[in-house]
Amino acid sequence: MGTNYTIGVARSFTATANQNLSMEEWRSALNDRLDLDCFALSQEENKLHGKLDESIFDDQITDFYRLLAI
Repeated sequence: MGTNYTIGVARSFTATANQNLSMEEWRSALNDRLDLDCFALSQEENKLHGKLDESIFDDQITDFYRLLAI
């Protein structure tokens, strides 16, 4: 797996492995880089696709404003 880094909000991603991985193996490999609970995930052979869950901002907006007010 190659590693790319970004600053900002990742709205979608595709991760590719050299072999087929279980969802648990994907979570272990990507957990340091992405919070997979924030994405709608789909698995295809040796790839994992993620699209940012549309409700994530609605669910987190209160905490975001609280952080800005500090």
